[in-house]
Amino acid sequence: MNRTISRRTLLSRSVLLVGAAAGAGLGLTRGIHHKVAVPPPSPPAALVTALAAQATLVAGYDAVLSANPPVANAAKLTNLRGQVASQRDALAAALDRYPGWRLHPSTSPAAVDGQPPATPPAPADSAALLTATRNAADALTVSCRDWPQGESQAATVVPLLGSIGASLTTHIVVLA
Repeated sequence: MNRTISRRTLLSRSVLLVGAAAGAGLGLTRGIHHKVAVPPPSPPAALVTALAAQATLVAGYDAVLSANPPVANAAKLTNLRGQVASQRDALAAALDRYPGWRLHPSTSPAAVDGQPPATPPAPADSAALLTATRNAADALTVSCRDWPQGESQAATVVPLLGSIGASLTTHIVVLA
């Protein structure tokens, strides 16, 4: 059996070999540029703080409502607790619009050395609940007023913070 290579086969294998060598040469001489993923920015600290304050208020209402002996205005407090819980859920929904929050919902920009900031204890009586509600309303009013206008979610967050602050102000009247 005669094993001769045709000119066509020789030419095609030569072109293939030259092409592979040229590709390898270019691959070795040119740098590879990888795109580095940059994590999205964290949500504004005021929004994270507002969510923590609302969660503390809900815990405070739970503590006051479960107190022994029962409080006289339990029905009003139960309604107020429901409003605060729905406001907490609205703040959580607003935070879900920030990609940085979706990636790390258990951390906040105010965290120090990787540890989340200490949350204040839940108010244990009606007077402490009134003080916590007043402080939360004041903080929300300041956050609403000082919110950067150019921020991406400002059109949604500012009215939300303002309405929650106004609602907590009416809670102060009921609690007083």
